[in-house]
Amino acid sequence: MGGSHVCSDDFFKARALLAREEEVTEKTKLKKSLQEKAILHEKGMAILVEKVASFESNNYRDVSTKDLDILLQWYGVDKKGMKKAEKVERWRAIRISSTEPPQLDI
Repeated sequence: MGGSHVCSDDFFKARALLAREEEVTEKTKLKKSLQEKAILHEKGMAILVEKVASFESNNYRDVSTKDLDILLQWYGVDKKGMKKAEKVERWRAIRISSTEPPQLDI
């Protein structure tokens, strides 16, 4: 008749498939997170190189708010509700403390 037991291999295959799908989902999220961090790292380094003269002379008129947003996000600073002056002060504090740029963990 072709019947099988309740504990046939299909049950185990289904559980293994579900576990693999969960693993793929986790790895996809990790990959996306690492890609976003890599892009942020590249943008942050480009801003540091481009605006080095402004940072060394403490002249932040040439530094846009968007650039400050990228730098603060790169350093993990919550910038919600901050105006440009506050962002500049936070960035100055980071520069004064000689905090190294965050390294990309791969």
